[in-house]
Amino acid sequence: GDATLVFEVELLDFTEIDHFYPDSAVERLAGATERKTAGNALFSAGRFAKAAAKYEKATQLVDSIWDTTDEVKGEARALRATCFSNWSVCLAKLGQAAQAADTARQGIDALVRPDKIPGVEVTVPDSRKATSETEAAQDPVLGPLFVKLCFRLATAERLRGRAPEALAAAERGLQFAPTSTSLLKEQKLAQKELAKAAARQQALYRAMFSGFTSDAEARAGRGGREAGSRSRTPKTTKTIVDNEATAAAAVRTRPATRAVTRAVTRAAAAAMRSSAPATALTATATSSMCHKAPMVDRLWGQS
Repeated sequence: GDATLVFEVELLDFTEIDHFYPDSAVERLAGATERKTAGNALFSAGRFAKAAAKYEKATQLVDSIWDTTDEVKGEARALRATCFSNWSVCLAKLGQAAQAADTARQGIDALVRPDKIPGVEVTVPDSRKATSETEAAQDPVLGPLFVKLCFRLATAERLRGRAPEALAAAERGLQFAPTSTSLLKEQKLAQKELAKAAARQQALYRAMFSGFTSDAEARAGRGGREAGSRSRTPKTTKTIVDNEATAAAAVRTRPATRAVTRAVTRAAAAAMRSSAPATALTATATSSMCHKAPMVDRLWGQS
């Protein structure tokens, strides 16, 4: 009862709650830059989830900087787009392709629509109003970021299985960087996926219509065989019918000749050897009828 238990606890990981929100724009910019640097280190170490958290916090610190000089606003705009780009890569590494695509789109918005703040409805000054995509892409600082974000978006869309969106994102960037090897590669990969999808669809259609054709041909074949079988009357059956009529006539007129009896008997034997047993039995009965005229008289309604 006096034993003492000793536990060793090893801290494997932890989640940092970052409540840093300084008042001034310069401090927020500095804090965002610090977190970007920390995120880069974590990314290099393969700790993508923690790196993503650093980049996310950096984007939050600079998402509302407009009450400062144009120089600081320009730095904040470029930093925010860079952090969105890096954040998108982390999410893609973590297998979160849909979130990676959404993050890349937010990065493009940070360049083209700096007035768009996710989840916030504000009245923004003219200095924060949206710029044209062409203007952002042709800017010496923002242009490379725009192209990189288009590449991030194309990659994320391809990873989530949306080849048309991936191709559109790649071609969006290629408008302003037609020689970009990364965008050209994504364009080629997206086109390859689209070609595969088209081939699969064509194969499916071929299989569908091939099945329809086979069914129709089978039905037509069965119909033809049935029609042919109906059009053919076995010679034996016809002979039996003819002889049956002859025998019946002989029975009515009496006396029945032995020749008629032999003819009907031979027809009955031939029918038994064929595939028409019912007709053979009829012929056999007719043969008997030739020897039993009184019975036949009753059957035919004669007195």
